[in-house]
Amino acid sequence: MKLTDDDLIRIVSREFDQCIGIDSDDDVGTSRTRALQYLKGVMDDVPALANRSKVVSTDVSDAILTVMPDLMEIFLGGEEIGAFRALSAQDVQAAEQETEVVNHVIMRENDGFAIVHDCIHDALLCKTGIAHAYAEEEEAVEEYTLGDASELEIAQLPEGHEVVSAEQSGADEQGQPLFSLQIRATKTLRHIRVAPVAPEDFGMAPDVKRIADATYCVMRSRMRAQDLIARGFDRDLVDRLPGVTWDTEDIDLARDTAGERSEPLDIAAIDDLRQVVVHVHVVRVDAEGAGKPQIYRIDTDEFNSVLLQKQKLNAVPFALGTPYRQPHRAYGRSLADLLIEIQRIKTVLMRNALDAAYFSLNQRHEVAEETATDDTIADLLNNQPGMFVRVRRPGTVSAIAPGQMGYSPFDALEYFATVSEQRTGIVRNAQGLNPDTLHDTAKGAQVMMSAAQRRVRMIARVLAETLFKDLYVLVHGLLRQHGSRDMTVQLRGEFVPVDPTSWGNRKDMVVQIGMGGGREHDMMMLGLVKQDMADLVQAQGGPAGPIVSPPQLYELAKRRAERAGLKDADKYYADPVKMAQAQAQQPPQPDPETQKAMAQLQLEQQKAQADIQTKQAGAQMDVQIAMTKLQNERQIAEQRLQMEIELAREKADKEMELAVYRANLEAQMNQQRAGEEARLSAFRPGGALDR
Repeated sequence: MKLTDDDLIRIVSREFDQCIGIDSDDDVGTSRTRALQYLKGVMDDVPALANRSKVVSTDVSDAILTVMPDLMEIFLGGEEIGAFRALSAQDVQAAEQETEVVNHVIMRENDGFAIVHDCIHDALLCKTGIAHAYAEEEEAVEEYTLGDASELEIAQLPEGHEVVSAEQSGADEQGQPLFSLQIRATKTLRHIRVAPVAPEDFGMAPDVKRIADATYCVMRSRMRAQDLIARGFDRDLVDRLPGVTWDTEDIDLARDTAGERSEPLDIAAIDDLRQVVVHVHVVRVDAEGAGKPQIYRIDTDEFNSVLLQKQKLNAVPFALGTPYRQPHRAYGRSLADLLIEIQRIKTVLMRNALDAAYFSLNQRHEVAEETATDDTIADLLNNQPGMFVRVRRPGTVSAIAPGQMGYSPFDALEYFATVSEQRTGIVRNAQGLNPDTLHDTAKGAQVMMSAAQRRVRMIARVLAETLFKDLYVLVHGLLRQHGSRDMTVQLRGEFVPVDPTSWGNRKDMVVQIGMGGGREHDMMMLGLVKQDMADLVQAQGGPAGPIVSPPQLYELAKRRAERAGLKDADKYYADPVKMAQAQAQQPPQPDPETQKAMAQLQLEQQKAQADIQTKQAGAQMDVQIAMTKLQNERQIAEQRLQMEIELAREKADKEMELAVYRANLEAQMNQQRAGEEARLSAFRPGGALDR
């Protein structure tokens, strides 16, 4: 049978009433409130008497401030917190890339330092550190101009691209109009968000042993009404949510360091600016009646009566860790749980010691009234050094002997300081150089520090295998489900395209943390390994031996470079395995005699080739000379012929001129002869003159 929304509301409401951890009135909430108060030095359960010392011991705060730097160095001292284990030799590169991408999302795209710090701090103080990982969609709007677009191109604009304005800019070759467009593009961006959750805002069913397998858990969040509306929630539903009011007994008051919750919050804040409470329920139920429970996220109001959102999930979106595991329970013990009693006892001892010192300097006195004067009491109350007390008779004023405590409060404080170190493993020497250590033996101090490092190492290992391992697997799954196909991530200094949707499902992961003291300790231990390897190399007569070989030396050098903070060790050291593979792909080299014969043959070939080239050059020179000679003879013959032609032309011209001259001369002579004949005929008989 399928479950309706009302059925889901009833289920999560019933589970909420039975869950533990979110109600400040239950045992978990009470212990958290006390731990937060003790962290600030507020100890209402150890009231100070009037006119007595009010000093408090700060063991909880000192221990957390001491161990936090070590844990932060262990988790953040290297390049990455965790690494996915490859399933095969072909999967090594994919596992490395997925590890880098998940680390990039947690540490860079989110506030990774704050996530690690707050989760560890919450775990040490309030039993559990909790991280919430979820996918978030964001709409990004971008405007751009598109010029000379046809009607067809306008009709084929991608989804989410809206034409804001259009102007005709011309026409194409067919006479169809072209437009200049102003376009608004709306893109949906998906982000993977990771945020720490305050332990008092998280609860789970009593039968939960591991958060990833939880049947029910819930997170309480407080946000502005306008933020809910911006996330897409229906305004009518949001308007039905009441505003938040702070209870003075709420655990949030214990977190205050600046009076943030000292004044009640105004529930009549203007409309969308009011704060509202949203319960994010995660429940595993068979809502579809298929016989297989599935995980659902149900968002409701503070009273679990208004359904704001329903969503099916692939995994519980929370990662939870505790510093001291309690077998078969999700809630373990915190560092504060181990120290609250010690802080209470040391506070009482410190007050007793100070009160005893005050009483020794300001003893009570008895006064004999019959021998006292009117000024005796006033003089006695004026407790300034050197001032006198006026009496009628000696012995009128006498000091009352104070009661003896029967023990040394300072020895008792030292004893309980030792008890604190035994319970937590956090020694005073870890806070700096203790003067008393100078008087201890070096071996004893080293043993004590080693024991402390092992305890801190254990806390780190438990948090790594619970909180951070689940967080990395959870983010990996969210990237597979909601990651962008065209995601670009900066890996090893280069921007690389990544498609998380093509990843396989990974559950096998190893969390790599330091060896107890962070990067410096790792470098020291690797230095010892380096010295040991150097001795072995010398003993076996070279780097290629039965115990140490070049691949082991390369791995050591690579590890030292990584722990030193170098991002790419391959830039400094060459992998001997890859070099051997590259050499194996090359053809085999011949023996020295063959190489010598081949060299001699190559030399003779070069000599013969040089002779051929010389002969070819000589023949080419002869051909070039013959061609030059022939060309010169041809040019001479052409010049001679040209000269003969010119001479013949000049001779013909001269003969022509001579013939013309002779013709002209003969014509003139004939003309003169004719004239002479005419004159002579005139004188002949019968001529003109004769008549």
